[in-house]
Amino acid sequence: MRPLLRQAQPAWKPEVAMPENPRWFSPPLYGLKNYGDLFTPRQLVALTTFSDLVAEAIEKCRADALAAGMPDDGLGLDQGGSGATAYAQAVGVYLAFALDKMADLGNSLCQWEPVAQCPRHLFGRQAIPMIWDFAEGNPLAQVPALGSL
Repeated sequence: MRPLLRQAQPAWKPEVAMPENPRWFSPPLYGLKNYGDLFTPRQLVALTTFSDLVAEAIEKCRADALAAGMPDDGLGLDQGGSGATAYAQAVGVYLAFALDKMADLGNSLCQWEPVAQCPRHLFGRQAIPMIWDFAEGNPLAQVPALGSL
C-alpha cells in the first residue's frame, strides 16, 4: 500500500450508534459501535469527497443547462419544476444513487464475490453480519463490461 493512502483521514465520520441487537447487528459485539466504524479512513475520505462533489455537479449541470438554452422556472423537483434547476437536481438524485451503491460496496464488511470477481455488497438485508477480513475495490478503477466476463 502506498504511504499516501495510509495518511487519508476523513474530515467527517458518521457517529450514529448501531443497534445492540446481536441477532441483526453483530459488529457492535466486536467494537464497531457506530455506523462510521464500518468504513476505513480511506473509504470515508472517498465517500465524503464524492458526496461533496454531488453538490458541485448539480450547480455545474444547472449552469450548463442554462448555457445550452434550457429555460428555468426556478423551481426544484420538490416544487414540480421542469426547468434547468429541476433538471440539475434530477442529475443530483442519480449521482446520489451511485454514491449509495458506492457505500454499499465500499465498506469494511464486504465479502469477496468469487464468481463476479468483485466485492459483494453489505446492505442487502436488514442485518449486518460480522466478517474478519474484507474485500475492497478501487472506486476509480475501470471494470470490464458484465458481458465480457
